[in-house]
Amino acid sequence: MILEGLITTRSPDGQPHLAAMGPEVDPVELKAGRIETLVLKPFATSKTARNLAATPAGVFQLTDDVLLLARTVAGRGPRPDLLPAAAIDGWRLADAPLALEFRIVSADRSAERQRLVARVERIHQGRPFVGHVRARHAVVEAAILVTRLHMIPAAEIEARFAELRTLVEKTGGPEEHEAFAILADAVAAGIGASTPTAPPRAVEVRTPARLHLGMFSFGDPLARSFGGTGLMLDEPGIVVRVSPAAAFAGRGPQGDRAVEFARNCAAAWKLPVDQAFEVEVVATPRSHVGLGSGTQLALAVAAAIEGLAVRPAAGERSFASREALALARAAGRGRRSSVGAYGFANGGLLVEAGRLGADKLAAPLEASPLVARAELPPAWRGVLVVERGMEGLHGDAERQAFLALPPVDRGVTAELARIALLELVPAAFEGRFEAFAEAFGAYGRLAGVPFASASSTLPFHRSIEALIERLAALGVRGAAQSSWGPAVLACVASEAEAEGVVAALAADGLGSTHDIAIVRFNAKGARLQPINPPAR
Repeated sequence: MILEGLITTRSPDGQPHLAAMGPEVDPVELKAGRIETLVLKPFATSKTARNLAATPAGVFQLTDDVLLLARTVAGRGPRPDLLPAAAIDGWRLADAPLALEFRIVSADRSAERQRLVARVERIHQGRPFVGHVRARHAVVEAAILVTRLHMIPAAEIEARFAELRTLVEKTGGPEEHEAFAILADAVAAGIGASTPTAPPRAVEVRTPARLHLGMFSFGDPLARSFGGTGLMLDEPGIVVRVSPAAAFAGRGPQGDRAVEFARNCAAAWKLPVDQAFEVEVVATPRSHVGLGSGTQLALAVAAAIEGLAVRPAAGERSFASREALALARAAGRGRRSSVGAYGFANGGLLVEAGRLGADKLAAPLEASPLVARAELPPAWRGVLVVERGMEGLHGDAERQAFLALPPVDRGVTAELARIALLELVPAAFEGRFEAFAEAFGAYGRLAGVPFASASSTLPFHRSIEALIERLAALGVRGAAQSSWGPAVLACVASEAEAEGVVAALAADGLGSTHDIAIVRFNAKGARLQPINPPAR
């Protein structure tokens, strides 16, 4: 059962934020007058979702004040009176019939619509709840429509608003009329803003880097293929700028490769044959070292072209998982792993299940579900170490290696899944660094076993073993190679610890042969920004 009301959360800058929310409650608990659990489903891009990720607590208020509801949804009017919450760090509405202070106890942030389970910590009974007459019900429905402007076609919104307007005009009082007028203005403004505009002159896309800890399985026709665990890093990410041009052209590192992706997208979206783009690769990690540069570059180019020619970008844009998968299909990426696409959209620590009916070389991208995602605490850091002049397997060499590898033992697959889902992800959610580091290292060691016959032939195989042994001697238990290497990530609990590890490796002389950097873990995914958008 869904209760419609208002939720107060705490912004990262310490300010209160009020938003409409309809959490699910147990009807048995509601009938008994003892609500103990709320299930919140905010959109991942909403401010409420970001606030609850930073401070996992808030207050849900049941209210019959439809004017306040309308003002909140439309972002108009003064902020109502608030009182300090008692059991959590936050605020509650002073004039709410019922206020439920809650704390998030579990979170699934893997989809565009998150699922946050909250435990009610304190209940406040205020003035009597008057309830909703037909006009007030109509205002509540109108408010919900305003929050769905990005999901429901404009014609359908307008038709439903016309029906609700009749109810308000026939049965409402001054407050209901004013509330509905506020919402009607919000709908008109929202529909006007969504009207297609001229495309921006250029767009810039910034992506995180991808670390792949290893696949669950391949080669077993009765098991899911590929899947596995990945982690997104703020740097070294990719920055591309794309603009319309008379002919396809690429500039910067991997410019030729970026143009290939651009041509793929133009063909996939059936753009006019005379429509071309110039792609400038401003920044990118080295290719074929385990940082996902190929997929992230492809997705960045696809997102930019979409923002120019398919879905013109009027402002900064993030991406849902399904959008990232569609971009990867258009660019021709993701034949095995979908971690890069999910990471492009969401950031974070990611676990995907793998594909049914796949062979060792190819499978449809959309067939691999994301089964878990977690954000790492902001204080945690990584030390990224990449040997210069070395590359992992790629292209034909990688394809031949996969064909020669034996199927992954099902016991290995089962243990990798257990570590990922029962150790690594829970430790990240709960902020238990030691447990996370232990699981990170264990997963990395086991994930390398199915690839040992191929990876042992690589020239940097011994140096990676020596590096991980040296990190262990420094007290770093959470170190692992990404994909075929040579990138290695060491997880540490703080910036100070990261600086200590870097200093120790530098003292060993590793700086003369390796690139060493302190990196942050990405929790937001990629972002698109129009450059010099035209006047509207």
